[in-house]
Amino acid sequence: MANGFIKINHEFLLKDSEDSESSVITQLNDNGYGVIEVSILLETGASIGFSLTPDKLVEGEFSVIPQNDMLKVNCNGVFKLAVKDDHLENFLRADSKWVFGGVGDKYLNLFDSDVVDGLQSEKYTYKNRFGEGESIRHLMSIQTATKAKDLK
Repeated sequence: MANGFIKINHEFLLKDSEDSESSVITQLNDNGYGVIEVSILLETGASIGFSLTPDKLVEGEFSVIPQNDMLKVNCNGVFKLAVKDDHLENFLRADSKWVFGGVGDKYLNLFDSDVVDGLQSEKYTYKNRFGEGESIRHLMSIQTATKAKDLK
């Protein structure tokens, strides 16, 4: 495994998903937050996922706090990640498309939430064994490097 560093500068709001069985705020209060999921979308339709946790933060700020009936996510910092050698080329590509995958608790269970504000949305079509459909994904601007000093 290689070391990789990512720099993210995003603040955004999340609300309960229509499919959510319990409130995001309740989940946060019960279990705390612990992870933000991000992924690189590959041309094949597959993705490479990474979990951003407070212990991977090298510098900057990382917080998820209740704001009225929503969650405010502040992710402005540099994170150190372990990247599989066969994914390093895609990780370092400047034109890789990064998407937000969700916020989870300290047990790595993702909250059922939707982005309200702060991230660019993109409609896309998908095809799977159940058929075809349309959905929305939320894009993130992320810089990558093999050394943290290259992200300053």
